[in-house]
Amino acid sequence: MKMLKIIVSIVLGLCATNVWAGQSSEFVPDANTVALWHLNGSANDASGNGNHLAVKTDRVSWVSGKFGQGAEMGDDPWSGSCFNSDGGALTAPGSGCTYPGSGDWTIEAWVLFPSNSAGYYAVSHYSKHWACHDPYHLGVSNSEAFFTIQQSCNEYVHLSADISGYVGEWVHLAGVYRYQQDVALYVNGVQVAYEATTLVPENLPNYNVFLGGNYCGTSTDLKVDEVRLSNVARYPEPVISALIDIDPDTLNRKSHGKWITVYITLPDDFDVGTIDTSSIAITSLAGGESCDPQYTQGADLSFTPEVGDRDEDGIADLTVKFDRQVLLPNLCLDDVSITIEGELTTGELFSGSDSIRIIDRGK
Repeated sequence: MKMLKIIVSIVLGLCATNVWAGQSSEFVPDANTVALWHLNGSANDASGNGNHLAVKTDRVSWVSGKFGQGAEMGDDPWSGSCFNSDGGALTAPGSGCTYPGSGDWTIEAWVLFPSNSAGYYAVSHYSKHWACHDPYHLGVSNSEAFFTIQQSCNEYVHLSADISGYVGEWVHLAGVYRYQQDVALYVNGVQVAYEATTLVPENLPNYNVFLGGNYCGTSTDLKVDEVRLSNVARYPEPVISALIDIDPDTLNRKSHGKWITVYITLPDDFDVGTIDTSSIAITSLAGGESCDPQYTQGADLSFTPEVGDRDEDGIADLTVKFDRQVLLPNLCLDDVSITIEGELTTGELFSGSDSIRIIDRGK
């Protein structure tokens, strides 16, 4: 049999500011939802199809997730051959979550991976005792997001992309398969790998589907949230990557100033004058343990946003301000990455981040 192996890689290591803003809350199940796990302290399937997870409570902790709570994988006691493993910590019934043998299929999850030098499975359908029968898996391996579908030992598609710049941050991964047409990998709503294929993932209902691991065990320290399987090709909505400049570059938590200033620049094809200023908000603070990655704060509309050219480089920017005294108590010390998101009046979403240094000195 002819070997068919397709590997595509795209570098995203410098694109960590491009956060997918297309999802702002938990997924709502629809007619095409096969399974949906919110993981809000519960392993129940919200799709209504009864694909509830079995939980190894000694290996799962309910922690702050992308939306509400998520699941963090603990240490795995397994060692040695995979055949001796009792599998991942979160297990879904293969009978309900297997690829049905025809039709489109989408696997997606929010993940937070703590290291660029380890492997993490977000979702995997693996046979434990049957080599080369691994219909689909989605995850991160040594700083690369990956999505694989497999028909047999020698017939599979493996897509990958460097996402090293997202380490320690929540990132949305989606693998999209269109029946006998193509397969694609999305990172934060942006297609990063693609290949046409006539392959069909194997139908394997007698083996379980794992979240946060595979049949060999649990992906230690991986956090997962909002995991969804769908029997339709879902295409995440891309977001415009904005350039964000926050002033001041260093902020004293004991300062008494009124605002922090944010300058927003969009790519050439977009006009900052079309930004809906009422939609502009801080949507994440990434830094030390005291920072909240889900923190939100709208722009202070007592200041009228201004279109100008602060850098005098011929490129227009939009100036907005945020209430400094509201923000200060929520900032952790040292370097903090602040994400700014919003929407254009034409419907497109934008997102970008800038880092500032936070100090705490008396005056």
